[in-house]
Amino acid sequence: MTEFELTVEKNKDLRDCLVMLEKKCKELIKRIDSEGLGAHHSINSDIFEISTKIYKISALLSYLKTFNLQLDKLEKEKK
Repeated sequence: MTEFELTVEKNKDLRDCLVMLEKKCKELIKRIDSEGLGAHHSINSDIFEISTKIYKISALLSYLKTFNLQLDKLEKEKK
């Protein structure tokens, strides 16, 4: 897999996770609005898992970009 393919794949994964998180948050808001104080909250919610995955993918994409910037800088210094 090339770096470009990895970046494209991870951006798709990030978008999918963000859409899932938005859906889960809207469901939770709807439940709170309809059930009020009696709303059931579960520690087994997918929100933490999805948020953690978003964080990890974002970090990986950031590292890739930073790594490329450092390589570009090294290449320019060699010239």
